[in-house]
Amino acid sequence: VSAIKGTASTATLPIGSLAGGFIAQRIGTTTTMGLAAAGFGFAGLYFALRPSLRRLPAMNDVDPAAFDVHVDSPPLSDDPDEE
Repeated sequence: VSAIKGTASTATLPIGSLAGGFIAQRIGTTTTMGLAAAGFGFAGLYFALRPSLRRLPAMNDVDPAAFDVHVDSPPLSDDPDEE
């Protein structure tokens, strides 16, 4: 998951740079930076006001069925000598 996220964010950097440059050229650098700051502020406020987005369960408490994930793996043994 982390590798996919990293690849996706790296792949979109050139597009964001081009879009930001185009917008800054049209409406000005200060206005563009202000709009970007407002967007980040809105995103932060949105997450702050939505408690369900802030609460993530511990890995052991996640129910895969709730996310429609099916894991086909053998059960783990408590015996360290058993492989």
